[in-house]
Amino acid sequence: MMKVSMMAMVPVMTIAGLLLKPGLITKGVFITAIIVEFFMAFMASDYYADNQS
Repeated sequence: MMKVSMMAMVPVMTIAGLLLKPGLITKGVFITAIIVEFFMAFMASDYYADNQS
């Protein structure tokens, strides 16, 4: 469940960035944001799995 909520933040962050500063969102920034979000989702799911036992 945590992974789904973290991955749902990718479009939310992108839309918020476009609303705040449309000129700053480039392809590189978008790809970096996606990579960071997947890393955060992995870390959150790993932490959640460790604390289940």
